[in-house]
Amino acid sequence: MKLELNEHKKGVAEVAVEVSPEELRTYQEHAAVTVGKELEVEGFRKGKAPLDVVVRKVGDRTILAEAAQLAISDAFRQATKEHNLAPISDPEAVITKLAPGNPLEFKLRIPVMPEVSLSDYASIAGKIERRTVEVSQQEVEDALRWLAKSRVQDGKEAPEPTDELARSIGAFENLDALRASIKEGLESEKVLGETQRLRQEVLEKVAEASRLDLPSQLVSSEQRSMAENLKEGVKMSLQIPFEEYLKRVKKSEDEIISSFEEEARKRVRNYLVLRAIAAQEGIESTKEEIEEEASRVLSQYQNKEKAAKSIDPLRLREYTELVVRNEKTLAYLESLTKKPA
Repeated sequence: MKLELNEHKKGVAEVAVEVSPEELRTYQEHAAVTVGKELEVEGFRKGKAPLDVVVRKVGDRTILAEAAQLAISDAFRQATKEHNLAPISDPEAVITKLAPGNPLEFKLRIPVMPEVSLSDYASIAGKIERRTVEVSQQEVEDALRWLAKSRVQDGKEAPEPTDELARSIGAFENLDALRASIKEGLESEKVLGETQRLRQEVLEKVAEASRLDLPSQLVSSEQRSMAENLKEGVKMSLQIPFEEYLKRVKKSEDEIISSFEEEARKRVRNYLVLRAIAAQEGIESTKEEIEEEASRVLSQYQNKEKAAKSIDPLRLREYTELVVRNEKTLAYLESLTKKPA
């Protein structure tokens, strides 16, 4: 099989493919086997008819067409590997020559990840500073009163915080120890929130200053994914059918999906920029990190063994690898930000 990369621009790679007559005959043999598995022929059990009987039953054209599809699938995998392509969807194939005894010729148009012209992300990140996190005494007291209120039944007045209350909540020697624990917890929450805000600000500013063509396939896919998340949210929080939700908001599902376009474009841009930074900095997910994240994902299910069997291992690995790589890349961008004075 001969492959020639003719063009690679604007998110599409065009590959010309030629399959020799000898290779095509091999594909025809495989095609006959594939077709024969689903074929019912009188006198034979389903899928057990001899190949020559299968060919006579369905005809040469059917076998040839199936052979071409097998060759296209192989060419797609080979082109992706040989030319280091990152496809985002199945290719479009145009057959230009298909006849018994002749080479099979076709062209593949493969939608791929676009090239990203990154901005000076180190310089951009270096101008962004982490905000100082503080927990006021009032916040501690408010949380303490909430804890006290949560210890009594509805309608009863919350008791005044005491050392006894502190000991009843956990292994706290007294009220001051509980206050210290509350303050530490609130500080941790605020630090985490500030880290997420800082990383998001850096990423968005870097993405805005970078140049790339957004693939429409990725934007549409993200819009559909956001719509599915909305459906799950409606089901869990409102506990009504999605059709009822659409009536309440007076919109169609297509209108909902369309309304997500701007946010979807931003998410796709951020994803592609983060991916490009990871590639440029050589940031990768290790096997141990991927396995640890996969275990964390599975631990969220009530029945871990059932989840492990029902979830596609390849999809789980791809997802966890992406999560780990993104986290490491965001941490790298965070390390470039301006240090507090």
